[in-house]
Order: sequence, then structure tokens, then C-alpha cells
Amino acid sequence: MLFNPKWAPATVSGVIAFLEQKPGGKAYDFHDCKRCAAAQFMKSIGWSVLDHTTLMNTLPQIAYATIFAKRPWTFGAALERARELRRAEGLRGSGRRQQTN
Repeated sequence: MLFNPKWAPATVSGVIAFLEQKPGGKAYDFHDCKRCAAAQFMKSIGWSVLDHTTLMNTLPQIAYATIFAKRPWTFGAALERARELRRAEGLRGSGRRQQTN
């Protein structure tokens, strides 16, 4: 599938919607700029991916570094990181302080 408007291109919510369609236990090779999770997401919304520089300059940097670059490199782990990023953004946007234990 190349495009689904619900993926809200290049947003954290769009990345989450994309990752929800992937098998959670499936690994991706972060070092392969043509088949890593970030490249697969960008291709799904119609972007050409030439190299890692294209990915880093097109996706919001926090999404690239926080969601896709961290280990473990599985779609399920990336989905959890994306959801956590969205929760953190929601807390910052609401003016509430995040609790730490």
C-alpha cells in the first residue's frame, strides 16, 4: 500500500498509524536506508528515499532519532517509542508536568 491519508504524512500520529500496520516482532535494518522503518514509512506516503540524509531532512528529527534509530529495531518497539513520544508531546502541550518516579 503506497498511501493512506490517515497516516498524516511526516507526523508522529502518521508514523504510529503506519507502524500499527506492521508485524510487531518483525525486525528492520536501521542501516539499510532503502528498507529501514523510516524509509518504509516515507515510501508509504509517496516520498522517494535516496539516502539517510533525505530521511533525516524530511522527517522531524525527533521522530527519526527517537522512534526509528533507537534499539531494538523491531516495528513493535518503534511503535511503543512513537506512542511514548506522542504521550510526552501531549503532556508538554497541555501544560501539565510529567511525573517521574
